[in-house]
Amino acid sequence: MAHLEMSVSDPYAPETTDAPPIAAAVLRWAEVTDGANEACLVVDASAFIAAASVSACALLGFANPEAAIGQCLYAGVLPLVDFTSAAAAVPDVELTKIPPLQALLSEHLARGLMRVRQGNDIITVDAVSTPLWEAHRVVGSLTFFCLV
Repeated sequence: MAHLEMSVSDPYAPETTDAPPIAAAVLRWAEVTDGANEACLVVDASAFIAAASVSACALLGFANPEAAIGQCLYAGVLPLVDFTSAAAAVPDVELTKIPPLQALLSEHLARGLMRVRQGNDIITVDAVSTPLWEAHRVVGSLTFFCLV
């Protein structure tokens, strides 16, 4: 199977000496995500949610985008369960394996399945994440989700 990597931001943007607390690339994609119909999520380099579309919130268990913003993915804010028949909660040490965080850590495109508890139901979502680049470094990730 062919492997394709892509970048949705300019990895060679000029560096600035007075960078804002949130990188400009993250802010640009956060604005796009705010109005998106697709289920998508933007996190910054520290894994804090910068933006989430309404449909992503519905899939991931957030009440609305405002409730998602500022949450850290490392803090276990997603109701993730494993792929066993018991559907046990995913331990915090395993969180680095989910695509939004894999893209940050590996600096490459990441894709994987995630199981999410929604009340009494469990759904599976396919997640595709790309790192967001600015001034030759990864400053966040953009993830699209699709119900499987």
